[in-house]
Amino acid sequence: MKMKKIVYIAAGLFILSGCSSLKNLGQDNNTQETQKQSQKAQNKPPVKRDFNSEADSAAMDITKKLLSSTTVSNDQSNTPLIFIEGVKNNTNEYINTNNVKDIIKSNLVDSGKYGYPDSGKISEVKNQLGFNENDDFVNQSQIFQFSKMIGANYVVRSNINGKSNNYFLSMNLIDINSGAIKWSDKVKLGKKGE
Repeated sequence: MKMKKIVYIAAGLFILSGCSSLKNLGQDNNTQETQKQSQKAQNKPPVKRDFNSEADSAAMDITKKLLSSTTVSNDQSNTPLIFIEGVKNNTNEYINTNNVKDIIKSNLVDSGKYGYPDSGKISEVKNQLGFNENDDFVNQSQIFQFSKMIGANYVVRSNINGKSNNYFLSMNLIDINSGAIKWSDKVKLGKKGE
């Protein structure tokens, strides 16, 4: 009888120890699975930033800032004309600066606070000065001469600058007659409403 009890106890312990190792085996599998998932997550390529979308959004934000400023009086009888210089991209990223320029232009003109010279007049004056349609100006005096010839009161100059994915769109509103910067600000790419 004692022997049977010992056999039963030994068999019970054997069964229980086998179950616990099976239980641990299941935990090991779960741990291994978790580790595999963690490795997969670490091996995922980083999310690529859409610099064009960020620059477009920054262009909208910065023009809102200019429009909300009181830099230029809102005299509807004499709406000031602006010439928007090409946006310079001083980063290593591809950014469609023509699109950024178009957003700035449309927001400023659509506001009614600024006007833009007739495109025919712009082409005519560029031809008079010996420029092709898509030529950039070399220096500030050329920009001012051109802007005066097309009847602009202000030049809008914009740049995208920064390092290590920390980029800003800066914009200046420059008075053609005095050369003074009348308004200046910058907006961080990727940050809405700053």
